[in-house]
Order: sequence, then structure tokens, then C-alpha cells
Amino acid sequence: MVRTTLSKLGDPPLCAFSERLIMAPRRLSRLQRQILTCLMAEYRRTPGGTILGHYELVQALGRDKSDVSHSLRTLEARGVILISRTAGGQANTVNRTSEGQNLTSEIA
Repeated sequence: MVRTTLSKLGDPPLCAFSERLIMAPRRLSRLQRQILTCLMAEYRRTPGGTILGHYELVQALGRDKSDVSHSLRTLEARGVILISRTAGGQANTVNRTSEGQNLTSEIA
């Protein structure tokens, strides 16, 4: 139960959940780390850093498409990757943002 009273300083009290959001480090799942590593390897493999397609990424990881798609949406929401979409809204290509490049260099 969250109390609605104000503290002595006049600020509303923080609930335990919001404190965890503030203090928790950004964690990546194993699949998310594999996605970023695969994108980094593809960038290094090709001159000019060719953008990897969604379908090729699913095949390279050997994982279920729905799992990869969910992880991609999570990474996109965090601003780590950029997914370009077709006119129908399907994921077409995946590329790392500058934040994603920094994060990938920390992982590797």
C-alpha cells in the first residue's frame, strides 16, 4: 500500500517500484545482447556498415521470430536500435543508434 501523505519536505513519498526504476541499471537479456553483438559483427564485416534485415537477423540468431521481434521492440523503445519499416508496418532493416554503438562497445 502506498501512502499518500507528504513528507516533511513537502515531496510526495516514493513507492518501492519507482525507487527501483530510478536505481536499477539498464539490463539486457541474453537475446538482446546477442542481437547487438550480431549487429556489431555485421557492421564490421561489411565495408560501410551494411544494415542488417530483420529476417536475416532471425536466421543468424537461430531463434523464434516472435522472441526476436519482442526484443527488437524493447531495444527500439530504449533508443538502442532503429527499425525501419515497410509501408505495411513490418520491420525491414535494423541498425544501431549512437547509444546502441556505445552500449555494444561496453558488451564486447
